[in-house]
Amino acid sequence: MKQGELGVHKLLDRIPVVCNGPPLWLAEYSNVRIVSGMSTLAREMDTPKPMDLTRIAVVEDSQQQFHRFPVISLVSPEDKEAFSIALFERYEQVESYAFSQVRIAEEILSDTVIDTIILMLVDGLSYDDCPKNPFIQPCLVNGPTITRVGFRNIVGRPPLAVRLYRAGFKRRRGFSYWDRKNELTNELFAGFDPASQVTRVVEFDQIYRELADETLHKTFVQIVTAGLDTVAHISRERPLVGALVRRILEEYVGGLQELLLEKGLSGIIYMVSDHGILWKDWPGQPCSLRLIPDAKATSHRYSVGTRIVPHTRRFTAYGQEFAVLPYPLVFRGLRRNEWGTHGGISYYESVVPFLKMEVL
Repeated sequence: MKQGELGVHKLLDRIPVVCNGPPLWLAEYSNVRIVSGMSTLAREMDTPKPMDLTRIAVVEDSQQQFHRFPVISLVSPEDKEAFSIALFERYEQVESYAFSQVRIAEEILSDTVIDTIILMLVDGLSYDDCPKNPFIQPCLVNGPTITRVGFRNIVGRPPLAVRLYRAGFKRRRGFSYWDRKNELTNELFAGFDPASQVTRVVEFDQIYRELADETLHKTFVQIVTAGLDTVAHISRERPLVGALVRRILEEYVGGLQELLLEKGLSGIIYMVSDHGILWKDWPGQPCSLRLIPDAKATSHRYSVGTRIVPHTRRFTAYGQEFAVLPYPLVFRGLRRNEWGTHGGISYYESVVPFLKMEVL
């Protein structure tokens, strides 16, 4: 059954609905209780006790019992500004059921009957800026949309490299465009030998050359590479976002795929970013940022510390307190050579691409 004239909202008002697609897109619907699986809902309905008078959306199910209720396909929001506001207001509920960064490590560990696993961590890339791609799904950033939180969410504790070692991936190889003396780099590459297993690179081609000479059987490769973060924060000219994204997806990911094929190895390439980018106004990219000045805030979209900041949502992450802003508020305006920012909660910053490409 398609959404049809009733619309999703009216359908949810009338009957439980089974949802195909990323549950994250349910954020825009209010007063919805998420039920994991039709069997769970069936047990509730067959139990002789009152049920909550809430709208019900069923996710994570097979096709077997879909005939009992209408099925809708969840698609990315048309009104991204309204979705941003809804995500901020319902953040805790959405985080409880949506696929998010903190679930990535388990996703990777669930599929290890292969030769090589490659994880590419991209510094700054929005789901919204990526073209439609069958290998990409939306992923929620857990908490403040900043690098030191996002990348830690993904690598997890214990670090993914350590957990994969226990799963049989005894070889590790790391590459980063950051200096090894960077504290966050040390944390992200915990478990790697800094002298022999981690290389600082300037050009991505260097990664291909080095991996081409290595045996990658039962090897975990972790790459930290530049995305759109640098050009968002400082660029004389308006960034060519489309071209930069194509480079990441076609050249970087495509090149890694070709490498595995040439070596005759089975593998999975994963790609995800730490946060997205909230771009400022330019033709074809409407975004009217609204200024609420705060002299104590050192960032556009968030503040660090325990003080109470109006209009914000509070998070505790990795030993720090954060107060983050909703869309489209900023604590200070962007300079002429600043084209985008991040740190708050919005569709643009909080929804990032998660790519999973199998090479068999």
